Amino acid sequence: MAVHPTYAAQVALPHSLVRVNALLGCWGLCACLCASAAGAALAQDAPSSAPPTSSPALAAETSAPNAPTAEAAAAPAPPEAPAAERVLLVATRATGVDSAVAAFVDARLAAALQREGYAPTTTDDSRAALAAVSAKSPPTVADLWRASYATDASYGVMFQVSAGRGRYVLQAQVASRDGRGPFRARAEAAAAELEACVLRLLAQTLPARASAAPAAATAVVTAPAAGAAASDMQHAVAAPKPEPDYARWRLAVQTESAFGFSNDGFFNQLAGARVDYRVLPSLSIGGYLGYADLRGRGGRVGSTLYYLQLEQRIALAPGSRLSIPLRFDLGYLIRNGSFMRVASGLAIPLGEHWDLVFDLLAPTFWLTPDNSLFSLDLAVELGASF
Repeated sequence: MAVHPTYAAQVALPHSLVRVNALLGCWGLCACLCASAAGAALAQDAPSSAPPTSSPALAAETSAPNAPTAEAAAAPAPPEAPAAERVLLVATRATGVDSAVAAFVDARLAAALQREGYAPTTTDDSRAALAAVSAKSPPTVADLWRASYATDASYGVMFQVSAGRGRYVLQAQVASRDGRGPFRARAEAAAAELEACVLRLLAQTLPARASAAPAAATAVVTAPAAGAAASDMQHAVAAPKPEPDYARWRLAVQTESAFGFSNDGFFNQLAGARVDYRVLPSLSIGGYLGYADLRGRGGRVGSTLYYLQLEQRIALAPGSRLSIPLRFDLGYLIRNGSFMRVASGLAIPLGEHWDLVFDLLAPTFWLTPDNSLFSLDLAVELGASF
């Protein structure tokens, strides 16, 4: 069948448009896909301007702390450190040594007591406590116990420092509030050993607390002020030389009976006083002046006797004041002649400054112009040191 050319062109034109539209559609779809891919890539590279949102439950779970469990809530709290026991620390008494030595001993005692968990009193508090109980000077152990009881202190601690033979002599006394004791200790130490000696005596006389607070003790020991004070004290202790702990002078009154060993025998009676000076703790020299009631040719006669004495005392035990005196006397009896005497006996202390001396064996030589007489004497004297 033949087709008219004009109709064929009209029919063919729509088919061409269809193909063009299809191509345009495909191209547009590809462009959209490419734009979407580029936009996604650009979105990944660019930083986000707003924080990511989260759900309220997730935010609460993230920000809220974990609630304590029942086991944790029921766990007991750490125990508190017990209160420190109070200790009445009496100021150390220095006898014959520098006061800096006593201050050093007090500082070491206070630090040691704190390390053991005790609470030592201050010097003013201890002085007030002793005054409240009318304590003697120096305080006795009974005074120390009464003051400890009055201040509710578990213990009372009292030290004394002196010197002897070039070394420090320490004496410790501790009274316990519960009635135990008293506890006493004594030791000697050189200047470099003084601190160790103080700590050793304190350990011997005072029980250590089982519940000491190490943190507090460390703070006390490492405090700069305490360290500086201890350094100053140590310097002060090492500097002074120990001074003698004995009285230099002594005054004695004496009475003596002489039993003569001659053909007809005789009896003489002496009474006088003597002043001694101690060169060393056990060595002294003295001067005697007295009245002598003598047997004369026609009866009793009186005369004056004076002599110099050299005395050495030997202690019966180390540290004991009970001693044996060894004496040598050489002098002159007015209008008669020379006098020589050696003696030995027993010296008994009657307190800190008084003593009673017996000359139990005293051979004596009376040298007169006519002859020489011999007697055995017995003497007793009362002396006071100052």
